[in-house]
Amino acid sequence: MLQAVPDTAEAAAPGAAAAVLAGPQLGPQAIHGPDDYGIALPDWLRRCIEHVPPGAGDSCPTDTEGLLAAAFHFAYQLHDGQVRASGEPYICHPVAVADLLRDIGASASVIAAGFLHDVVEDTEVTPDEIEQHFGAEVRGLVEGVTKLGGIHFTNKTEAQAENLRRMFLAMASDIRVVLVKLADRLHNMRTLGALKPEKQQRIARETREIYGPLANRLGIGRLKWELEDLAFKILEPEAFREIQQQVSTKRSEREDRLGVTAGLLRDRLVAAGLEGCDVSGRPKHLYGIWSKMQRQQKAFHEIYDVAALRIICPNLESCYRALAVVHDTFRPIPGRFKDYIGLPKPNGYQSLHTAVIGRHRPIEVQIRTAEMHQVAEFGIAAHWKYKEGGSPAASGADAERFNWLRQLVDWQKDDGGEDSGDFLRSIKEDLFDEEVFVFTPKGDVVGLRKGSTAVDFAYRIHSEVGNHCQGVRINDRLCPLATPLQNGDFVQIVTSVSAQGEQGAGAAVPATTHGDASPIQGLEGLEYRLGGCCSPLPGESIVGTVALGNHGITIHRQDCANLAAVPAERRLPVQWNPLAASEQRRRYPVQLRIEVLDRVGVLKDILTRLSDHRINVSDARVRTNPGKPARIDLRVELLSASQLRDTMDQIRSMADVLDIARTGIG
Repeated sequence: MLQAVPDTAEAAAPGAAAAVLAGPQLGPQAIHGPDDYGIALPDWLRRCIEHVPPGAGDSCPTDTEGLLAAAFHFAYQLHDGQVRASGEPYICHPVAVADLLRDIGASASVIAAGFLHDVVEDTEVTPDEIEQHFGAEVRGLVEGVTKLGGIHFTNKTEAQAENLRRMFLAMASDIRVVLVKLADRLHNMRTLGALKPEKQQRIARETREIYGPLANRLGIGRLKWELEDLAFKILEPEAFREIQQQVSTKRSEREDRLGVTAGLLRDRLVAAGLEGCDVSGRPKHLYGIWSKMQRQQKAFHEIYDVAALRIICPNLESCYRALAVVHDTFRPIPGRFKDYIGLPKPNGYQSLHTAVIGRHRPIEVQIRTAEMHQVAEFGIAAHWKYKEGGSPAASGADAERFNWLRQLVDWQKDDGGEDSGDFLRSIKEDLFDEEVFVFTPKGDVVGLRKGSTAVDFAYRIHSEVGNHCQGVRINDRLCPLATPLQNGDFVQIVTSVSAQGEQGAGAAVPATTHGDASPIQGLEGLEYRLGGCCSPLPGESIVGTVALGNHGITIHRQDCANLAAVPAERRLPVQWNPLAASEQRRRYPVQLRIEVLDRVGVLKDILTRLSDHRINVSDARVRTNPGKPARIDLRVELLSASQLRDTMDQIRSMADVLDIARTGIG
């Protein structure tokens, strides 16, 4: 067993592995089938053994069943005679690790590495022998896990930082290594009962501080939830028992309420032509409930999203149509809608989140496709699920998604290990998901921890950008570098050759380019903003106004009513840069107010029409009055004035739409 979890196995006797390899004591003469191993085996492994019995050949197996059967038998022989602290045969642990890896959809090579992950550490077998039997790919994975051996996350900053460096270096060379490590840790957490209480506490603490957040950062929700709950049970036993009892006591009532709500939604979805949507209840894990109680300083009965509904849709379009059905069926809670499909989390998570009032109680609803659900459950493993002999690293968008890991490693190399405290803080902070999402000028999404400034953004792009940043434009306004970034900000760093930024301010995310042409001609290097009172769009005649005290420029439409109060000497002649607008394809917010006949489904119809024309809706609010037309306020993201005219014409032509007007955002 890896030393990260000590006392779980007795070391193999010297020469035992060599003896097994030179002349196996448990060969085909003793083992004829899965029942001869003397331990419980999962059904899939039994089928592999029956398909390729031990001793069937000495060459490296090329088929999936052969590889897995051979890896298990190899580990079985090498671990023969070793026992865990619980007294059970040690081979039960690698079998459990391999079973977990198969459950999250890992490839055959990764599952084989799960069987073999301890043989180099705990026996005398060499990496060369592993390659001889199982190929270079499996060898690389086993070596990657072995390099993590001896890792302890103690309270000593220097040692802990060095151990984290070792872990992240191994992960960066082949990120699949972490899948094996997480499965190894989860099974150890499941079987901690045989260890002394102080060791249970240490292992649970590092699980909560490192491995749970790491599973979350890689998007592996299925492992994250159980790791956190198991650590919670050991570190906060009284709180764990109390919440477990509260959840159990209210389970019947909660399941009834969710069942009725889910049934109603199924009927409404079918009526809307969305027969392929699956609606199910989803319980929250205990640590998540406790964390929210602590964070919001609330009692259990005040946490309404102890359970939630999940809608799995057949395709992307039906997700947004299902959202419209949910909002038409139940009253949405303002401020609770989040579009993680249009703006995915850095770990790849995609879903629509909303909260509504259902049966007089708030209910959280998640909407996603089946593919998005796979990524939410299995994270990075989902990207290799069908790549049995595939590349050890993701490609394209998947590689960018985990670029944070490689940049963490690059930063620690540049830093030279001189400040372990800074590195340790950065690692731990970067693992947790208190994040804001901002845009580069090209529209790329950058995830930063909450409270990050433009300097953090610059260093996440590259250390040289951070070292030479001298200014920042946030949403087209020149701002101080110390300005905290908010969700949805457009951020552009201004650099110079001579500037030297604040060292070590951040780490890791997609790169962007600088020096893009200003969308408005003549304002390069000047601070300006777009007036929310009129929300000007490219293609419209515009005027710049200088604020009192020369504190920046505001851009208005030429027909904006607010211009009447601005004297001529504070007006600037400006115009849109058509080339920049064409190249950047930036979208601008516009507020629309629609008056409609009040009927069920009208909001859904409007949102569907906009979705059909690839118009993004960032906010939707409905106000109804009995016996009167309903009012819908939409905030849409548009490229130009011509697209606005087309959009308004499309909505105006719909049945039940009485009027549509453009309003200010405020």
